[in-house]
Amino acid sequence: MGDAKITFEVNGLNELMRELSKAGDQAGDLLEAAALAGGKVVEEQARDNAPREKGTLAKSITTGVVDKGQNMVEVGIGPGKKGWYGRFSEHGTSREPARPWLFPAYEQKKEEAGAAIAEVLRKGLGL
Repeated sequence: MGDAKITFEVNGLNELMRELSKAGDQAGDLLEAAALAGGKVVEEQARDNAPREKGTLAKSITTGVVDKGQNMVEVGIGPGKKGWYGRFSEHGTSREPARPWLFPAYEQKKEEAGAAIAEVLRKGLGL
């Protein structure tokens, strides 16, 4: 999924880390749920932005966990196997100009995605 990494700045990280440490074994699952919630917000916009020659690209866009470790979860947002050609639309080729759809989706929804992440964390930590 995707070639670019996008990160979010977290205000109140020390407090968040304290609360996550109290969550114990459930912290990893909570971080995963939060990251996926934020990713889904961007995914929906990416589907709306995707070129629609056949609609296959938009239908194939998914969000999934790419990497998970202690106190971190990385999710990827991008086309599945049937939408493999989406990277050519996003970045262009030597014969066709770029028609970005994924990075603009992030730019359009980054605030809403951050809010979705924060909401899942707040609810999960009882804050």
